[in-house]
Amino acid sequence: MKQGMSIPELYETVTEQAREKRDIVTDTTNLNLSLDATELQISEGRYSLTPSAHSQIATALDIPGRFYNRLRNDDADVLSHIVNEMFQRHSKKRMVRLLRNTARAFLSDRYRRIDNIDILSIVVQALPLIGTDAEIVSCNVSDDFFYLKVLFPKIEAELKVGDVFQAGMSIRNSEIGKASFSISSYLLRRVCSNGMNVEDVGFSQKHLGRKTEETDGRNIWSDETKKSDDETLKLMIRDSVKAAADDAVLKDSILKMGKAEDAKLIRPDKTIKELQQKHQITDAEGSLILDNLMHYASRDGLSAFGLSNAITETSKHIENYDRASEFERIGGKVMTDLDASWLLKG
Repeated sequence: MKQGMSIPELYETVTEQAREKRDIVTDTTNLNLSLDATELQISEGRYSLTPSAHSQIATALDIPGRFYNRLRNDDADVLSHIVNEMFQRHSKKRMVRLLRNTARAFLSDRYRRIDNIDILSIVVQALPLIGTDAEIVSCNVSDDFFYLKVLFPKIEAELKVGDVFQAGMSIRNSEIGKASFSISSYLLRRVCSNGMNVEDVGFSQKHLGRKTEETDGRNIWSDETKKSDDETLKLMIRDSVKAAADDAVLKDSILKMGKAEDAKLIRPDKTIKELQQKHQITDAEGSLILDNLMHYASRDGLSAFGLSNAITETSKHIENYDRASEFERIGGKVMTDLDASWLLKG
């Protein structure tokens, strides 16, 4: 399992961001991309654009990403002209999420804001109510994602004698529209401390809601409306946290692991090549997965289970927390996707 921030560091970061962020909803006719394509001008100010915001502008204007990035790097003035013309000719309401002097997201005016500080508060309040011990064992917030990984130490089961798995949950959010807010089952294998997401058990909430009227960052919904939305989200999170702490979830995952052990890899090298294409895994990452698969073959076998654990073992050696967490998700997907045509190819 990858370690990120300490809990105090996480709290300090999301609290500071909550103070310093704001959202502007406006028509694209009020926006202007700078001549060097590095800043977005919005009425009273200019804001540096993040890579994610650039990508979202390209998507919103139906500009192919590779073409957008080539112009951005080589012909910024041309890109500025194209974007600004399209802002004017195809006007539409958009939400721009700001943090300090940065435009970090360019989103639909229906984007449902689920903020990290609210999730952290709700989860911390919910954990004492689930009826079992709970421990936050890993957490992080990056430019793109917020993570909380929680274990339930008293909920564990053996796959085989001495091979113990602990139940838990993984919470992921993106304030900038990179992914839905989700709570999924999370497993920790004690023999190697590998963590794994099991996404077919859990809860996901898309960031989609009421249209937000044009605003300069002021709150426009009534206190009653906001309270209703917040209460609904709070109840969904609370119920999902409680469901994740059900030992039946772990038992179901153990059954899936047994089936994955029986799913033998005919050509491990070919399977990993297929894995790379399916999940955008680099050659260097693929080589490390293959090395881990062969290194632990005597313990885990050349099987879908062994491949799953090779992927999660690799995650511990990836420096970037977001990428490491993605590998924990891929490892869980491999274990539960045994019907996939690519997995057992010869």
